[in-house]
Amino acid sequence: MKKRIGMIFVAVLCIPSSAWSQERWQADLQIRSVRVTQIRDKTGGKLSCEVTLYNENDDDAQRPTVRILFPVGVRFVSSTTGCTPNPAAADATHAFGMCNLANMAVGETRTVEVTTTLPPSFITNKTFGAFAWSLSPDPNPANNYKEGAP
Repeated sequence: MKKRIGMIFVAVLCIPSSAWSQERWQADLQIRSVRVTQIRDKTGGKLSCEVTLYNENDDDAQRPTVRILFPVGVRFVSSTTGCTPNPAAADATHAFGMCNLANMAVGETRTVEVTTTLPPSFITNKTFGAFAWSLSPDPNPANNYKEGAP
C-alpha cells in the first residue's frame, strides 16, 4: 500500500501597520484662492478668474485637474496652458473650464487662469467656483472647493 504525503507551505508576510500606512500614496491637493477681477476694455469688459492650487502632503499629485465653474451668462474667452472650455458648452451661456495639469510635487504651488465675457447686465451674480482633484488619494477633500467673486 502506498501512502501519500502532502505538504502545504504557507507564507505569511508581516508588515507593521505603520509601515503599511507610509506606503500609501496621498496628495492633499487644495485650492488656496479663487481671485476674480473685472477687466475693462473696448467691448465693455471681461472677467478673469485666477485659481491657485497647492499640494500639501507626502506625495506628488498625479495628473491634477481643476474645474472652474462660470457664473450664469458668461462665455469662455481664453485661458492659461492646459485649460479648455467644456466642449459641450463652449458656446453656451453657462459653462465651465477644465484645466488638466502636469503632476505637482509636494509643496508646489500652481496658478491657472481663465477669462470670460461679462454676464448680461440683468445677472448680478459674478461668482466663480473651482474644484480640484488628482489621481492620488486625498486625505482631506474638504479643501478642494472654493468660490470667489470680484
